Amino acid sequence: MSRYHNIDRVMRLRKNKEITLALRRLSKNSRNDAMRSKEKFGIKVPNNVREALIFDRENQNTLWAEAIAKEMEALNVAGCFEYFPQHHRFTNDYQYSPLRIIFDVKKEDLRRKARLVAGGHVVDASMYESYPSVVQTRTVRMLQTIAINEGLRIFTSDIGNAFVQAFTKEKIYSRCGKEFGNREGCLVRIRKALYGLSTSARQWSLALGDALKALGFAPTRADPDLWIKTTSNGQSYDYIATHVDDLIVVSKNPEQYLDKLKENFPLRHVHENPDFYLGNNMVTRKDSTVKVSLEKYIREVIRKFESDYGELRKENVPHSPSDHPELDDSPKLDEDGRNKYQSVIGICQWISVAGRMDITFAVSSLSRFASSPRENHLKNAIKILGYLKKYPKKGDVIDPKPCNVNIKYDDMVPDFGNQYDESKEEIDENLPEPKMK
Repeated sequence: MSRYHNIDRVMRLRKNKEITLALRRLSKNSRNDAMRSKEKFGIKVPNNVREALIFDRENQNTLWAEAIAKEMEALNVAGCFEYFPQHHRFTNDYQYSPLRIIFDVKKEDLRRKARLVAGGHVVDASMYESYPSVVQTRTVRMLQTIAINEGLRIFTSDIGNAFVQAFTKEKIYSRCGKEFGNREGCLVRIRKALYGLSTSARQWSLALGDALKALGFAPTRADPDLWIKTTSNGQSYDYIATHVDDLIVVSKNPEQYLDKLKENFPLRHVHENPDFYLGNNMVTRKDSTVKVSLEKYIREVIRKFESDYGELRKENVPHSPSDHPELDDSPKLDEDGRNKYQSVIGICQWISVAGRMDITFAVSSLSRFASSPRENHLKNAIKILGYLKKYPKKGDVIDPKPCNVNIKYDDMVPDFGNQYDESKEEIDENLPEPKMK
């Protein structure tokens, strides 16, 4: 029976091999015809390397070619590939994955961007862990509160080509395309956690965690993506929170940790007291408190919605007291209307979770009908966008000063103390020692 113990894996590999062979049988022309050409900010975005070079000739420049060369150089410097001749044969435990370039145009400066990705959808990675966690929004808020209260400095940064700084777990090979230059047609073994592979995000998370452990940090019990370290004088803590390739460092001297990380990773966009982080605008006020809002994101949402559907009317409230979506009997929306409704509700859910609690009730009331919305549901959802258009700057203020509550707790006499005379609070021995003011 031992020869059949892994029959499920054998069947998955066989199925993936059939998919791979089918992909190879497709001609490049048929794949290109299936992909729609698109534009971004008035610039044609290519679907493949051949099309990118054609666009460069039409535009009489080399912007797309330079973007491709920059990406490939970065990957080769990171040691992503091991090259083999065309006739090389890999062992049966290796899986084939196609490679392709994804193109984009950056909004900030219309810079052309090229990203080489692997076709992880045809790779069986079911035997590997693939889930990576990210720091929670509330953890970042608490970290900002601690920084203000303790007089610590806040630095943010991100890591370029983060995933390929880690090694991949899957055994994968591919064939070089035009983007590889004079190596076109060669076989290549993928050594690093290339974008598109199922385990890449987790492998990068583990690599970054190892680097933080080497600096003396340890993950906290409450949030494994908040890392903590006792300072050299033992009187306080330093903190680093991670969100995929984004870092926020809170310390009296954050530069010492950023300089160490630069030795292992290509750090970019290092800012002190950033005005934008993880989709949130952050403004440090005169009293040293920090206002957190989603102004930039909201304005972009409104701009895009109005460009597609026309001007929005400003609303004073996100939800009228007279609105009862559960009693609505207006006609149901067609497929286009349902997609529009789900898009609006999805956007509003993110805005609500990210800090705009003033729309939470309106969003939760309408979210129940996302699978089968009616016309008035869509009108009420659009009202929320109208409210956000009128008040895009609303947000939270991070202020660690204690609240003034006029209650003298010393004068309060509990009348149930005899029920808990024998009770004792249990405190986790692994909790960090409190060191805040």
